[in-house]
Amino acid sequence: MKKTQHYVGLDVHKDTIMIAVADGGREGEVRLYGQVSSDLHAVERALRKVGADGGELHVAYEAGPTGYVLYRRLRQLGIDCVVVAPSRTPVDKGNRRKTDRRDAQMLARLHRAGELTAVHVPEAVDEAIRDLTRARADAVRDLTRATAAQVVPVATRLPLLGQGQLERGAPPLPAGAGAAGALIEGGAGGVSAGGHPVRGAVSRPSSCWACRRRCGGCIRRWRRS
Repeated sequence: MKKTQHYVGLDVHKDTIMIAVADGGREGEVRLYGQVSSDLHAVERALRKVGADGGELHVAYEAGPTGYVLYRRLRQLGIDCVVVAPSRTPVDKGNRRKTDRRDAQMLARLHRAGELTAVHVPEAVDEAIRDLTRARADAVRDLTRATAAQVVPVATRLPLLGQGQLERGAPPLPAGAGAAGALIEGGAGGVSAGGHPVRGAVSRPSSCWACRRRCGGCIRRWRRS
């Protein structure tokens, strides 16, 4: 006797999973099972109830930030499962309202029709290495942004700090202190409100101490002053 085919669509989120079932055959019913927790045991119980009649289960869900843990667990249980690419999932243009229920039912219906494109699922070790690489890249980017956010305001306040030293009678900066030192010795007239060089201090700014390079914005401010 031929087994009944059940095509299950899962709309997977971080905390919940919406389940829809499409029975085999062109006239098979597409019904909504309901929402369960994203816990693997809850999903197993739900699928066990769907296949309680001895039918064969075919599960599909879209790839996302939850990874492939659910896929590997279902394969361990002997359940056929595919992870599909969201960008290649056919979309009904007439139905613009996107809900979890409709997404799950659409996945079940398309899986039964064979219109879903599966993606390659990497091994657990490869996925762990990829996650570690992404985490390191994110940490480096955040550290770079934090460092830049701290350095630029301090460099902008250098002229004001030098002016305070002159008012307190402190010795001026040495001649080799660079463009910043030359502008500080020139007094408050050597910088603009934003801390950039102006014409009153030097004939032409060689570099901007905020960005450590020849700054086009500083040159334009010097020409307008």
